[in-house]
Amino acid sequence: MDKKFWVYQNEFFDLYLAGKIAEALELIDEIESNYPNKASKTKYWKACIYSLKNKKKMAIKALKELENMGYWISPEMLQRDKDLENIRKEPEYIEILNIFKQRQADAARFSAPLRVELNPPVDISSDRLPLIVALHWRMGNAEDFSTFWKGAVENRKAKLLTLQSSQQAGTEMFCWDDVEIAKKEVKTQVQEYLSNNSSEISQLILGGASQGAGLAFELALEGGLEPEKLILVVPAFRDMDYIKELIKNNMNNFKVYLIAGEKDMLLKKAKTVKELLVESNISCMMKIYPGMGHTFPEDFNEVLLNILDE
Repeated sequence: MDKKFWVYQNEFFDLYLAGKIAEALELIDEIESNYPNKASKTKYWKACIYSLKNKKKMAIKALKELENMGYWISPEMLQRDKDLENIRKEPEYIEILNIFKQRQADAARFSAPLRVELNPPVDISSDRLPLIVALHWRMGNAEDFSTFWKGAVENRKAKLLTLQSSQQAGTEMFCWDDVEIAKKEVKTQVQEYLSNNSSEISQLILGGASQGAGLAFELALEGGLEPEKLILVVPAFRDMDYIKELIKNNMNNFKVYLIAGEKDMLLKKAKTVKELLVESNISCMMKIYPGMGHTFPEDFNEVLLNILDE
């Protein structure tokens, strides 16, 4: 299993967005074979594609398989997804949706914020290191998301703290939708960590992707956290009027690194934020990857190490 799941995921969405539905379905079969533990996503993708093709029984079958495995997807997300319009009135779909609602309620009772900590070997050096705090994208989780950033730890350049929201959007999928809860959780987790480990930390670096990047940006500008660097991968900015106001009134000193994809639907907003930062004399570097959509660049590890060396 040489190919990482997120690489497969990128390939699937490239095919899906290009309208190559038959090829997308074939790829899902390959992904399911190599990553059976990702069925909460792959079965959902199948349901969407079959519904688009008006193959209602196959779409329901995919969701039923997901249900039978004990998984669930946010009912709100299913109801908003235009791909599923063809099956929305089917009795079996409504039955599955009700089961997912119950599983969502059960999960909410036990869900709590979580953090994954990765550290270089303790015997390599007594030097203080930067701490990277990474916030996952929507529908992500801390364990999977840490894989994008762990090269900094493996290369002995930083410690890593990957945070996971308490807001669950499906099996092993989390989001930062309630932004006030999200900000409180992130600040509490980081402050707790620093209170116990501040003597080992040389600087705070705040990073994230998509929804997590937008959250990191607001936290830094509001002063909730005081990073020296911000690493924002395909950021999703929540409220542009609020962002403009935050940038205008910013009193903090940090460097911003924006990593964007040429084909990302959120690129325009990222460019606007870059212009606003430059106008306010806030250090900002932006790299736009040709042909890339809403994902991480393949050379992110190299980019991250270069940022740490600056």
